[in-house]
Amino acid sequence: DGVLRTHSLTTPVNLLVMTNEDQFVRAYAQVGGYFSSHFGGRISGTPLDFDNDFSSTEYGIIYGVGVEGMNIQMGLWIQRGLSDFNKQPDNRISQQTVYFMLGFMF
Repeated sequence: DGVLRTHSLTTPVNLLVMTNEDQFVRAYAQVGGYFSSHFGGRISGTPLDFDNDFSSTEYGIIYGVGVEGMNIQMGLWIQRGLSDFNKQPDNRISQQTVYFMLGFMF
């Protein structure tokens, strides 16, 4: 009932701007693009047909912000597809994803 899952290899390229390393907490912003190659997936339990119905490639933009401090990193990234995933001209599908990241640096 509308559940789309893909298996992909994604390559992002980003520009990262960060505050000085001398500060206790550093903030950063990033912007860039990505390219994905889809090699498998299902929609509502049915395998995706990359030959006739869906595109096996995708590209788009990534942007986000984050902070680092006391060996902890936290960020929010937004990934928006600019290409059409669906090959049918009357039904546009593009990826829009939000990632929240929390990590420990050692």
